Amino acid sequence: MLGNIFSEKEQNALPELPVSFVLSPQKQLKVGALYDDSLKAWKYYSHHITRFPLDLRAHAQRLFLSLDNGLKAFLAGAIQDLFIALGDNGADLRRKMLELVKPELETKDIAYFEVWLSTGKRKDFSYKAGSVLDQGLPGESQKLVVPTEIEEEEVASYGNAVEEAQACLEYGQVEEAQKILEEELTRNSQDVDVAQELLNIYQYTRDRSSLESTTEKLLAAGVELSEDWQQVQIESQDW
Repeated sequence: MLGNIFSEKEQNALPELPVSFVLSPQKQLKVGALYDDSLKAWKYYSHHITRFPLDLRAHAQRLFLSLDNGLKAFLAGAIQDLFIALGDNGADLRRKMLELVKPELETKDIAYFEVWLSTGKRKDFSYKAGSVLDQGLPGESQKLVVPTEIEEEEVASYGNAVEEAQACLEYGQVEEAQKILEEELTRNSQDVDVAQELLNIYQYTRDRSSLESTTEKLLAAGVELSEDWQQVQIESQDW
């Protein structure tokens, strides 16, 4: 497949890499400048979310891509997919993302999502352009993933706080994952893996206040902030 990227007729021209090669390794939320064809990039993230509906980073990347690259007609659908994926969880993330895109949404869509957020239920089942998770079926919404009750033995089986937090994230329990990591970092401020995972959550949720609070605690404990942490601090000024 990779051999087909290079054209025998244009050996001197730089090959165009497939969109997945450019976007799949990206951790930053704003990826619009990384790929010239914004519509193709949007399709890549839409396909990825169809396969992995609880990938919160991909949801955020697609939202920013739609917001910043002339794809605002798809914003309502992108927000709808985030709401569907998280179900009853991630209220803070859903609220912050909705506030972010509100200026670009129609009044009726704003009301639709605000009711959904406040009541936990969809007012109607009208399809929003850009959605890839909506089935348009009336009735009680169904969770994409239904976690079973976790017994004490199962909780104890986690190797570390990062694994436990990642398990929470798999079920869309963003606030719980954040709490676990913050508590662990309080006990062990030098754990770089915990710090990085927590930083990822702050970046996804754009939780500036929690980022600043944790930063103060780390500095008070004499921890030298990583380059990634310092970069997110800079980015947070625009949150």
